[in-house]
Amino acid sequence: MNEQIEVEGNQQEIVDASIQENIQQQLQAFQARYSFPIDQFQLEAMAELSENRSVMVAAPTGTGKTLVAEYAIWLAQQRGQRVIYTTPLKALSNQKYRDLRDMYGFDAVGLVTGDIVEHSRASIVIMTTEVYRNMLLEDGGERFGMLGPASLNDVGFVVFDELHYLSDVERGPVWEEAIVCS
Repeated sequence: MNEQIEVEGNQQEIVDASIQENIQQQLQAFQARYSFPIDQFQLEAMAELSENRSVMVAAPTGTGKTLVAEYAIWLAQQRGQRVIYTTPLKALSNQKYRDLRDMYGFDAVGLVTGDIVEHSRASIVIMTTEVYRNMLLEDGGERFGMLGPASLNDVGFVVFDELHYLSDVERGPVWEEAIVCS
């Protein structure tokens, strides 16, 4: 989706201003959904996502990291893209599935945890990080009915919730492989 436009001199400034205005409009539309102000670190992360850049948000519990993930989901929905939302635990995947299903509707959200596969072709698919990693390295999700390797082509964002598992001695390598292969 990264388009390169050949422009000269001042025309580049016009293109940059147009892109910034579009991002500003996206952020305002998203912020209108909430009754509280969005913090500066959240706005900066969201602006980066709007420009199709990878973002890693590290902040203490309760400071609003989830809002950045919600923006990625919202932005993907606006663009007609899919989102994969990974969690370290089945219980957390189940909870996130219920939360996002309440926000986006039953048909828009899927769950793939290995033993449970529901709506795997949905635009938002919640899964454990291990399932996601296996999808990347093995069959592209074909085993879960996600349309095979091509099913990852329309994924706009992958959210890794609870990223501190990356430092876990046992499970960290799985997270690392999933991130590197994304």
